[in-house]
Amino acid sequence: MNRTVKIILAAAALTAVLSTFLYFRYPYDTLTAEMAEVHKTVTGSGFILRGETVVENESTGVFEPLVKDGTRVARGSTVGTVISGDLDEKLAEQLEDVTGRIDDIKRSESIADLYASDDARIYSVVKELAADIRAAAEKSDYSSAQDCKNRLSIIAEKSAASKTGGARDELLLSLQKEQYELETRLGGVRDEIAAPAAGFFYSSLDGLEYYGNADVVGTLKAEDIDGFSEIMKEFKPDSGQLAKIEDSYAWYLAATVKQSEAVDISQGDAVMLSIDEQAAVSATVLAKNEENGTCALIVKSTRSVQGITDKRTCEFEIETKAFRGLRVPAEAIRVRGDVTGVYVVSENKAVSFKCVDMLCRDGDFYVVKNKYTPPQGSKFQALKIYDKILVNPEAVRGYDKDIGKS
Repeated sequence: MNRTVKIILAAAALTAVLSTFLYFRYPYDTLTAEMAEVHKTVTGSGFILRGETVVENESTGVFEPLVKDGTRVARGSTVGTVISGDLDEKLAEQLEDVTGRIDDIKRSESIADLYASDDARIYSVVKELAADIRAAAEKSDYSSAQDCKNRLSIIAEKSAASKTGGARDELLLSLQKEQYELETRLGGVRDEIAAPAAGFFYSSLDGLEYYGNADVVGTLKAEDIDGFSEIMKEFKPDSGQLAKIEDSYAWYLAATVKQSEAVDISQGDAVMLSIDEQAAVSATVLAKNEENGTCALIVKSTRSVQGITDKRTCEFEIETKAFRGLRVPAEAIRVRGDVTGVYVVSENKAVSFKCVDMLCRDGDFYVVKNKYTPPQGSKFQALKIYDKILVNPEAVRGYDKDIGKS
């Protein structure tokens, strides 16, 4: 190799080194473009609504449920009685109080297994004995009445002793005994109450029964949902409103969220819905009603979730569709003209601008489309997996001239 060639090669090498040195103003950071999957979620507090039919009756008096909460009933089947007529006001109040305490025990989560098969049998026997007491009292046969009462006491004692929750169960049977004794003393007219629809019976009302109807729930606005707590707090059923029947397997989550939190949710979307941190179930966004920066989300599901059949308020998490693509630092995003992209650094320190198609933001990062095809005629290539993204493009000389921050 002659002297001239050596000089030329040395000059070229020196030029490359100086070019690289001069190309960067100061040390730069890079991040490799790698695949990522992001599941966007919306969380908060909401209300559970269902199709519910109120059990009503024109008679005024004391309502006595004859089936336990959560029992599936047929349309037209007897679910309770209303005792009315010329009643002793004090006895009627006592009976209403006792009946309410019994309902409270039945609804208590701590006694979910209280009414097993043996309890149903005991309940039937107790009712028969109560009827015998009533019949004996009407005939002034106090000896027979006392005998029946003694048998009731024995049943209560033995039943309570046979259960693990003895004290609790003993209280329930004691209250049932008191209930039937009060009914016997009260007399009056008894009207059987039939279920107006097939479904699951519940003896308590809270004022939100109307809002779960299929023709209403999808029209709810944020202000409607925000008022639910006050409705429940102030609600007192009319004298003829006795109980309710949940007549649909479908249930709805109704919640209000900021519009900015629900940008990835649209009406008709298939989502995964978790209630009170339980396993998520499939659901559909029935409605997204937006107004003044807030939106009412109505999410429908027909999947079973343990413990929510008589639940009204809840905590929820809605998981929207997953976004899968390349993970890009938000601070690296720049705009050239009308093209959004990032700067990448090659192995030989060459810097080039590559365009991206953003799918979603996840904190300090964006997920952008992998294998993106730039628009026809674009002078930029698309970002590819394993490209070295220049996190601080300001390190590139000429940045101030032809690149603007997004």
